[in-house]
Amino acid sequence: MALNNTENNRNKAKNQTSLLGLALPIYHILGIFFLRLPWPEYVKELASLDRDVILRQKPTVPTIDQFIDTIDVPAKTVSSLLTTHGLKHLNLLQVDTEGFDDEIIKMTFQAGLEPDIINFESIHLSPEKKSECGHLLASLGYRYVTIDRDTIAAKENLINE
Repeated sequence: MALNNTENNRNKAKNQTSLLGLALPIYHILGIFFLRLPWPEYVKELASLDRDVILRQKPTVPTIDQFIDTIDVPAKTVSSLLTTHGLKHLNLLQVDTEGFDDEIIKMTFQAGLEPDIINFESIHLSPEKKSECGHLLASLGYRYVTIDRDTIAAKENLINE
């Protein structure tokens, strides 16, 4: 049943993708294997645009690479979302995309949007990507702090008011 459901989801995604014209692969664990394997609950729920995020679980689940599947999902650019919803400014941008957060932030800036506050999950970013994201935020007038799994950034003028 799980395999049929996976196939149905793939077909739905392909149909929707053709309408939007943009698709991205999401890496996830095949659900049928959860019935037989005593994996930690969080591993069963992992999905990411970055396959390496899932592969980082190998110390906990040595054979995890055997269970990774992909599904193409319809996607929209930040610019198209802003246009569709008529947004010109955001007070808060919340991002939790399992290792793709820095790319969403870059796309937001490339779309000409500088939210007052940005909160994102930084734990899945490599040290290099964390550093690049920090430099980008600082160059655009943000101050930021990382607490546990997340980084929060705010425009300096908000902090100094």
